[in-house]
Amino acid sequence: MFAVWFIRSLKDHSMQLWPKKLRCVTLLCCCCTLLAAQQQPDTITISLKGLKAPMGYLGYFVGDQTLVIDSVPMDIHSGTAVFNQKSLVPGMYFFATEEGRYFNFMVDHHPVRFEIQGEWPPSGDLRAVNSPENSAYFSYQRFVRDKQNQYAKIRDSYDMLLKIRTDPEAKQAQEEKMRAISMELNDSLNGFVTAHPRQLFAQMLTATQFPQAPAEIPSTDGLGNPNLAQLQWINRHYWSNNNFSDERLLRNPAWASFLDAYIDRFTAPDPDSVIGSIDRLLARMPRGQAYFQFTVKRLTQAFETSEWPPSDHVFVHMVDRWFPKDSTPWLDDATLLRLEAKADIHRPNLTGQPAPTLALSTADDTPFRLDTFQATQTLLIFYSPLCPHCMEAMPDIYQTYLDARPYGLRAVAVNTDENFTNWKKFLAESSWDWVNAADPSGKNEFIEPFAAYNLPVLYLLDKNKNILRKRIRPEDLRQVLEQTLKQ
Repeated sequence: MFAVWFIRSLKDHSMQLWPKKLRCVTLLCCCCTLLAAQQQPDTITISLKGLKAPMGYLGYFVGDQTLVIDSVPMDIHSGTAVFNQKSLVPGMYFFATEEGRYFNFMVDHHPVRFEIQGEWPPSGDLRAVNSPENSAYFSYQRFVRDKQNQYAKIRDSYDMLLKIRTDPEAKQAQEEKMRAISMELNDSLNGFVTAHPRQLFAQMLTATQFPQAPAEIPSTDGLGNPNLAQLQWINRHYWSNNNFSDERLLRNPAWASFLDAYIDRFTAPDPDSVIGSIDRLLARMPRGQAYFQFTVKRLTQAFETSEWPPSDHVFVHMVDRWFPKDSTPWLDDATLLRLEAKADIHRPNLTGQPAPTLALSTADDTPFRLDTFQATQTLLIFYSPLCPHCMEAMPDIYQTYLDARPYGLRAVAVNTDENFTNWKKFLAESSWDWVNAADPSGKNEFIEPFAAYNLPVLYLLDKNKNILRKRIRPEDLRQVLEQTLKQ
């Protein structure tokens, strides 16, 4: 969509024509100039008239993570803070006080010496002195903010018209206004990149724009559904405007959202497709460098904590493929061991895979095998009569099961207490109308493959005993059953 700009150093052969003595003097002057430039600190002055904060903070972004690198006392009379740093890495920075982050700005090279001026309370009308990069950046931000405010007002009016459900012409007029503002914003982005192609912020904008599919690949199919061919095209070309050797572009909060959209919007929602997209992306990044580290950490954490059922597949793959100990010197041993241990917990019971073998006995000493148990869906409940949380949750679990039983659900409640006398006494008092089972040997070897820790632990299986959902929170069971039984 946009050209990617590279700066190349060119060798000047004309120096060979100069007298030797003149060449030496010139080289000496150049060395002195370079040395002075290297020793010159970066100085950023923030002047916000009316700001009475005692301390000012300077920080920068790595993706959407914020890192504070300096703090200085502020002149409460003038609202001024002066930050002096030996060498600031180029990227997007922010100014903050103890009350929070106020605004972002750009550092595009080293050394820098500029001032940012404004008023307090912040109005967004910032001015940059001796920084063309920030002058252009603030001007663009003002334009975008004004257009967003216009859009929000029109959207509020439009929402009111939707509630009234009358006057279709008025609604159409509001829709056209919103489309016009969206086009203005898009045009302004393209215009900024065209007008300032070498500026760092323009390159950040370029790197985080969705690729535009050719006109011959429409966004919808003949039935109005999203066109899979276009999504696949965007997925293949998604990173075309990114230079993963230019770490400046990672120091930008928009890049993290761009990464998330690659998975959430332009990758098919199945584990194999997600894993394929991640592997192709990481293969393009210099291994172990900033982009690689950020992406591996972010995606691993995302799928470790995700509510998406097949996320365990992706998490285990990330640990196995991208966290080998000999190639992750940037990761501490404690974190690595924690990830490996959690992946080991997931391996025997991955969502979509057959449930681990379960051979037990019922309360009347009848052999029970999970793989021969007939049910449209099976609810597995691991619990103990000695577990207070179990005793608190089991009445609601049982009632939810009864409500879903007409739809083909059957349940197996597996006791984890080794004292069968307590268990059978408890069953006699509870009168649960489902399969009650336990390990007749008392070894409970099923605990590890089912990760039956922190009881109660709930699994939902399909008719083939493949895992549909695992470790369901008791309070979420009813909603999970409603979703799966509908499917």
